[in-house]
Amino acid sequence: MCGYRYFNRLKFQARAQIEHSNKTYAAELFDISLRGALLHSIVPLPLTKGTCCALKIHLPTSHISLKFHAELVHLNENNSGFKFLDADIDTMTHLRNLLGYNTGNPDQITDEFHFWLDSV
Repeated sequence: MCGYRYFNRLKFQARAQIEHSNKTYAAELFDISLRGALLHSIVPLPLTKGTCCALKIHLPTSHISLKFHAELVHLNENNSGFKFLDADIDTMTHLRNLLGYNTGNPDQITDEFHFWLDSV
């Protein structure tokens, strides 16, 4: 089953910030799942695969920001894929709700969330 994903990805536009070594880089969210996110930046990020950083995603028309400790796992020109390593309960609750409302399949997202909980 090469290429199979356990976690559905949702195309979603939002502003994002990547913080590493006391520097902040602006990016745009391209898609997101319970496990990670794909971001696009205007210029290539000066980071390498395996770099851990703080990642903030600012939800549009809301004061809510999702905050993750993440690892850069994919880098292709101006696109950067991050795997979520850690997040607080509020962030995970907001993310689960965001995915459930926007995918139209909240039961599947709940199943994915339970799968994710069992894997950590």
